Amino acid sequence: MLYQERGARGGKSNTSLTELNAAVSERSVQISIRLWNIYQQIQARKDALQRDPEYAKYIKSIQGAGYFRGEIEGSQLWNELESDALEVFLESRREE
Repeated sequence: MLYQERGARGGKSNTSLTELNAAVSERSVQISIRLWNIYQQIQARKDALQRDPEYAKYIKSIQGAGYFRGEIEGSQLWNELESDALEVFLESRREE
């Protein structure tokens, strides 16, 4: 009898754990999709700005000042630094 009660509880617990795992997996997918969308927006902004002569001049200027720490253009660190620089550039344009 005790075994049957534990088995019943265990089954319920396993079902709950399965449901929890499914919910966590679904949430992970939703977060991944959101992050991908944010990444795409940033890339689209970068692509548009790279055609802007002022932005190109700004990047050349900070590159000459050593901002990119000798990183190869397109590397992960370069892209992270460029994203930060992009935000500063856009903020300075908003203030003007």
